[in-house]
Amino acid sequence: MTRGGFDRMDVSTSVADDHKFRVLARRHPELYAPAFAGYVGGLLATCWREGERLTLEESWPPLLAWDPAAVAALVEVGLVDAETRIPELAFEKWYGSAAERRRLGRERQLRADQKRGHTRPVVSPGPPSSSDSQTDSTGSTDRPSVGTDASPAQVPTLAPTLAPRGEADPEGEPEAEAVTWLAQHGCYIKPGDGFHRHLVMAVERHGIAGVLEMFERLAAAGTVQGDIKGFVFKAKDLLDAQTRPNGSDVAKATREAEAERTSQRRIKATKDAIEALKATPEPTKTFAEMLPPSVLGDGR
Repeated sequence: MTRGGFDRMDVSTSVADDHKFRVLARRHPELYAPAFAGYVGGLLATCWREGERLTLEESWPPLLAWDPAAVAALVEVGLVDAETRIPELAFEKWYGSAAERRRLGRERQLRADQKRGHTRPVVSPGPPSSSDSQTDSTGSTDRPSVGTDASPAQVPTLAPTLAPRGEADPEGEPEAEAVTWLAQHGCYIKPGDGFHRHLVMAVERHGIAGVLEMFERLAAAGTVQGDIKGFVFKAKDLLDAQTRPNGSDVAKATREAEAERTSQRRIKATKDAIEALKATPEPTKTFAEMLPPSVLGDGR
């Protein structure tokens, strides 16, 4: 059943180093090129575009002549199953993970908007619109790639589709517009690095509109293009400072609280001393000690 696919495909630069492709190259060097092109450019792209596990025959790229020997080699090394489909476990694991990441991104942005008192329409969780990745850093092809929609109107370009300025794209990451703004000013952020994490925190705390406004102010103030640290860290610090309590007010409140605690300790100590005196019995006096000296005279 078709569940709707992704609109772009991300392929790891190390996909060719996958163990199964290396085995295929050693066993059948003459078949490596058509097998690789048929798998990556045909099967992965088409399956993720359509959102279902197709066969190699259904997705074979038209630029290549159909090659039964290459198909057999892909089956032999385990890149596809006996029906020449992507193994079901791998397909479900990575397709589902990509959809889940998009869902969590939408929920994260919704929580951030609610925290800031903003309202936005609830976006029903439909099919994901773009992928995260289809291979890991080791090039494993157990992470299938994401395809593009066959409709010409949805063919992806190098420029990402953005929501209206100041509004996060509910189908993508909330910080996507900020990443694009930085790229247009010579600052390129790699997903997951320190700059990206600080940018995500800034967007969650202050909203995409606040972050973009601060970027513009920094640019107008003379921050040079390409100074990624100057934009990301400075913008976050300035935005945080706007919501951070005033230092002198905090110090004054601390002093007042300490003075109140000191006063209460002194009052308690005085009360305890009074109670102790009340509880101490007076010493018993003899009759002679109770008489005044004038009565006793000098012959006492």
